Amino acid sequence: MEEKSGGKGRGAKRILLIGAAIAAAAAVALLILRPGGDTERGKSYVIRDGNTTLSVMSEAETPEEVLAEAGVSLANARYEVTTEDDATVIVIERAPAATVACDGEETVVTIFGTVADALEAAGVTLGEGDTVSPPLTEKITDGMRIEVARSAR
Repeated sequence: MEEKSGGKGRGAKRILLIGAAIAAAAAVALLILRPGGDTERGKSYVIRDGNTTLSVMSEAETPEEVLAEAGVSLANARYEVTTEDDATVIVIERAPAATVACDGEETVVTIFGTVADALEAAGVTLGEGDTVSPPLTEKITDGMRIEVARSAR
């Protein structure tokens, strides 16, 4: 003789199955989404480079590795790392380019720093009586022109 479950038994089994499915979904969600923007694919990063903004996921250990994975060069650049919402933000600042005019030649240097730093990068050595415009202590700005006038020796 075959015994059949009553309606109440099937309802309870259905509730248990639904509860188990919800618990399994919650466990999967906890494994996939971790606090701080972390996921199974890595951590969430936003890269700001001038007018360009990239959103990437990475398991990299350092900002340099994240930038390399994203194909972003740090040549003549520096960066700062901050946090916004659930993402780590890497803000890149590119060094300004200045033209050094000396001895009839022009050299473009891309450097952070002062006019003195730009002259050094361009390989210019000042002699006694030489004049420089703008002043040696002025910070480099993009598009700046630096003029070196040699004294008549």
